[in-house]
Amino acid sequence: MTSRVVINTLTYTTLVFLLAGCQGSLIDSTPDNRTQGNTHISHVWTVINDKFGGEGFNSQKWANTKRQFTLQNYQTLYDEHAAIESMLETLEAPAVRLLTEAQKALFLNEVSGQLPMGIGLIELLSIDIDEHTKVLTIVTCLPQTAAAKAGLRSGDQVIKINGVPTAGLSLAQAMSKLRVAPGLDLSLDILRDSVPLTFSVPGEAARNIPSPVRTFTQQFDDKTIGYIQYLIAAKDSAIDFRNGLSSLLRQGADALVLDLRNNPGGSVPDGLAVADLFLEKGAPIATLRAGQARTVREYYATDRAVWTGPTAILQNEGSASVAELIAGALRANNKAIIVGQKSYGKGLLHTLTPLANNTALMFPVGRLITPDQRDILHEAIIPDYLVPQTPSPIMSSQQMDVGTAVDRQYQQALAKILKWD
Repeated sequence: MTSRVVINTLTYTTLVFLLAGCQGSLIDSTPDNRTQGNTHISHVWTVINDKFGGEGFNSQKWANTKRQFTLQNYQTLYDEHAAIESMLETLEAPAVRLLTEAQKALFLNEVSGQLPMGIGLIELLSIDIDEHTKVLTIVTCLPQTAAAKAGLRSGDQVIKINGVPTAGLSLAQAMSKLRVAPGLDLSLDILRDSVPLTFSVPGEAARNIPSPVRTFTQQFDDKTIGYIQYLIAAKDSAIDFRNGLSSLLRQGADALVLDLRNNPGGSVPDGLAVADLFLEKGAPIATLRAGQARTVREYYATDRAVWTGPTAILQNEGSASVAELIAGALRANNKAIIVGQKSYGKGLLHTLTPLANNTALMFPVGRLITPDQRDILHEAIIPDYLVPQTPSPIMSSQQMDVGTAVDRQYQQALAKILKWD
């Protein structure tokens, strides 16, 4: 059955921060943590069986896994959770993982807008094991982070961290090496378009993510052009976006440039809410699809459009997940054109399911499909007007190049919307 509901607030596309390398096991082996045989592992097996939407899922193999792991009696929760971890490894899906109580708390903190200690790369959001190449790859760098200042870019493949090869490392293991303390330098061996490069990047303390929304206006003859940047879909960022859009309306904006460049995605509810501001009630936003054809959920606009004027979207290779959802939805509904470069192509949606002792299970539940049936994971979002520009003006010092003559993508967007009838 297909559901027409907006996803709950614990569901995100690749916006996670899991404390890689966190010491200790999920459950302490103490008398108070004795288990009742196999209750928890059976629950995890059922959740994955019913809701897992990652690619390559073999139901027969998973059924065999049930017989292997759930028919045993475990004496402690420690033993049972160790068995759960072993069972999940059979999925061969790096995005599936158990979170300790500390990891879950840090994940929710990250969603609220906290950059981790290290070089500013957020697990699964800024950096991930690529679904296609299976190589540790930078999705995008947020402006003013150590990674951005060092010159790292979207698509850079991380081959070694401090001389240690990343091949064979899980994402959690790689992240434990990337979380370098402030004052220490991290050496990264990178492949960029098959060219080997080496970067030395200083560690930084944890800090808040910059404001996700930035606006300004420019006057061109009798038209006022509004600019709104959506930097990251952090939790509750849709409120900031709506306020920014309302401000541009009060300033008399006639047309809009929506800048999604280097937006790595984030909270699906916030992404849906942002798309909703441009669409009339009932307009399709996206479909969540598991496997080859099974539709899990469909998402629709829930209110009247706030903005109805001409809109040009800016995107680049660092625009991912929720940013791609927004761009795809607006164009499919004929509400915007897209200028820039092909997006990253990161359309897996993950869910966080609470388990015993404040632990949690994270896993993909499906792929996001645009209203015109574009599979974001496999096809990405192709711009209407291709304008290559590297490095991105978003990465300039204090973003001083954005909206200027050197920002070729912005200038092309202006040219298109100034001629919009």
